[in-house]
Amino acid sequence: MVTDLIVGRYEIVEDEGDKRKAIDRLTGRMVVVQSKPLDAPPSEEHLERLVRLRHANLAGFLHYFALNGEMWIVSEFANGSSLEALLSESPVIESEKARAWMLRMAEGAQATHTAGLLVGELSPSKVMIAEDGAVKILDAGLSGLAADEAAVQNEVATLAAIFRRMLGEKATAELALGQLDAAQNCSGLLTALKEIVLATPVAQRTADRRPISKRKKTGPFRNWNRRMVIAIVATLIGIIFGYKVATHGQSSQGFITHMFERDR
Repeated sequence: MVTDLIVGRYEIVEDEGDKRKAIDRLTGRMVVVQSKPLDAPPSEEHLERLVRLRHANLAGFLHYFALNGEMWIVSEFANGSSLEALLSESPVIESEKARAWMLRMAEGAQATHTAGLLVGELSPSKVMIAEDGAVKILDAGLSGLAADEAAVQNEVATLAAIFRRMLGEKATAELALGQLDAAQNCSGLLTALKEIVLATPVAQRTADRRPISKRKKTGPFRNWNRRMVIAIVATLIGIIFGYKVATHGQSSQGFITHMFERDR
């Protein structure tokens, strides 16, 4: 029976069915705790690889323990909205944003495969997108070792399918998409994605990143810059100063002395 406090360490703050959002009292960080049957526990090799698996685009594995006949897995909490939720709101994702998200997903999947693990269930519901654009794949590596090359290829094909779904009808306009579908591993997938970015016209790639333009100068002063203004002001001061000296019939040093004496 799960209580509000698991093994005296994880305080449950939100129950989401098979997953529970909790606070790790030892570290103070937010985590996700989930249980799995103990009839097929992870091997020592699997757990060792999970512990070593770290990547910016993966919700990392943190800890595990046995309790009440189940294996409990503790993972990093990933903030944001699921890609599935975002696609429900907007079935088509803007091309540049879709490419950026897919690059991060592919990099996370590549790190998982390099560690000798399978990502597992790869679907938009397993991908979290934060407000700042950070991408985290959930539960990466938990499903097992990547001993089967066909399983790795299947995950790469699933990533390509997710990319097509994000683009919607615009997928037909993406160059090098055939290479994406033909990729056999994440390295090939990343290469194809980067070629897609390079093949996209610069104007299209930068359209959504342009800063708000400053109001352009108009009129006779539109070509002025700071140096010109400083030079003009200095010239005017020199003219006024020269005029004062001339009208007082004094040298510049005498005029300055006169100014100070007058102010006393």
